[in-house]
Amino acid sequence: MEREWIYEKLKGKDYYLLSFVIFLAFLQAFVMDTCGNMQKNPFDYNGIDISFLQKNVLCLFFMVFLHRFEDKEFMLLKHLAVSSFSIYFLHGWFILFIWQGREYYEKYDGLYTLPLFTALVVWVSYVTAVRIKKVFPNKSRMLIGW
Repeated sequence: MEREWIYEKLKGKDYYLLSFVIFLAFLQAFVMDTCGNMQKNPFDYNGIDISFLQKNVLCLFFMVFLHRFEDKEFMLLKHLAVSSFSIYFLHGWFILFIWQGREYYEKYDGLYTLPLFTALVVWVSYVTAVRIKKVFPNKSRMLIGW
């Protein structure tokens, strides 16, 4: 609802937002006792959920950063945007599949493998969605949302 106000106030500050996101990641990794989302009952207070704050600032970063590309057409981004719900729907299954085979790559596991696995999961989810759309052209919307 306040998109234009956000663009006006945060224009040119996208790299500050990204720096804050990275700072929050380091803060959680090196200072806090938890990693990832702090799972708890709804009304229990277990400290500030830094991950929640980080994800909100990350959303603002992407909103402000990608605003400069709204008038341009990128085919790859267009395909990802059109199929984004099906990628979201399918990615959990592939993460589960990769997690099942973790004993094979566990010795290489670390932060440096995250970009590789992220790209792999997005690509496999997209390819699977395209195949399902071709095999079931009239029913793919009900199966994977695309």
